[in-house]
Amino acid sequence: MVKINDPRGDRSSIALRSLRADIVSKKIKKSKSKLFDENKLNLQKIDLQFYEEFKQSPEEIKKELIFLWEEVRDLYEELNFKDNQISELTNKLEEKEKVIIKKPTLFGP
Repeated sequence: MVKINDPRGDRSSIALRSLRADIVSKKIKKSKSKLFDENKLNLQKIDLQFYEEFKQSPEEIKKELIFLWEEVRDLYEELNFKDNQISELTNKLEEKEKVIIKKPTLFGP
């Protein structure tokens, strides 16, 4: 059995992994080809040490990372979409509450 350290505590941190996923997935979405040039993924601009490790990784690991980065981007887009829907519904509800409160009643203002 191989023990693996918790990835949330490693040098790249959650924010850096999220940034990597976002930047790389944008490059993947723009690409019309299914062949990716490692140099054009812009990993070296984010984290040079990770980029060097990525280059030395086996092809299967690279494929899996690219797949996961794309999935993370899709999840971010879905979360943003749902967040926008919730904001719109909240705004509509607040507007309706204002209208209900302002309606005059029979026995008072």
